[in-house]
Amino acid sequence: MTVLEAINLWKVFGKTIALQNVTLGFDKGIYLLLGPNGSGKTTLLKLWAGLLKPSRGKVSVKGLNPWKNRADIMKFMSVEFEETVLPWWTSGKEYLRFVARQKDVKWSNVVELAELFKVTDYWDKIIRGYSSGMKKKIIILTALIGEPEILILDEPYTLLDKDSIQRLNQLLLNMLYTVETIVITSHIFTGIEEKANGVAILINGNLAFYATKDKLFVGKIKTYMCQTENPVVLAELLFSQGIRKIRIEEDTIYFESDKYVKLPNNVNCSLKIDVKRVYEDIVSGLK
Repeated sequence: MTVLEAINLWKVFGKTIALQNVTLGFDKGIYLLLGPNGSGKTTLLKLWAGLLKPSRGKVSVKGLNPWKNRADIMKFMSVEFEETVLPWWTSGKEYLRFVARQKDVKWSNVVELAELFKVTDYWDKIIRGYSSGMKKKIIILTALIGEPEILILDEPYTLLDKDSIQRLNQLLLNMLYTVETIVITSHIFTGIEEKANGVAILINGNLAFYATKDKLFVGKIKTYMCQTENPVVLAELLFSQGIRKIRIEEDTIYFESDKYVKLPNNVNCSLKIDVKRVYEDIVSGLK
């Protein structure tokens, strides 16, 4: 079962088409949802969170309909939205205490995270006096505390300093031992894209690029590394599908493709893709 899925998904607001016929799926691991502002990233997250209803097509979270089963889904999914507004009249510490009580999380766990991001340096002060970066850290912490099976972060890197970005990335990688799926929307490259299990790029509501490590989808030319006991047989199969750029090194095959490739189930392939280059190529093509 795919953890997060969208099938022939459309979302329309009046005369504005926010998402147009989007089909993709995220399974276990870290996934990136990239695109410029206004590309439809946050809209897709809100559909998965059950805050919006699809205009056409469907979305699912571990097989559940978010619109109908939001209360059940939120028991195991944690979401941070870039547009979140904090209660300005209280302190960051008291707000995090409130969130911890709602999630039934030990306060010591919250303190540990707060110290990691140096939030304890200012969390006794009223939120109204916080800088944008200080508020951002509080918002991110509300999503991180607890033990969610699915973690969704909407533009988490904006307003964060370099040190906080590195701490967040390392924490997310460590969380993969307990968190099933992590989805990050962003238009900022921080290095975590090198560890991603898949990436999708939205442009003006359309899926411009989509690839995962276990499935090869249509998009820009990508390089794949496959390990097999019979490299010659695999090379012949690839050649029969029109693939010509093939290199064999012992039991490993490297090949390039810009189309869907059908592979045997016993072949272990991993995607080698320069996410930043592909994204910049797609965006520059719009200018």
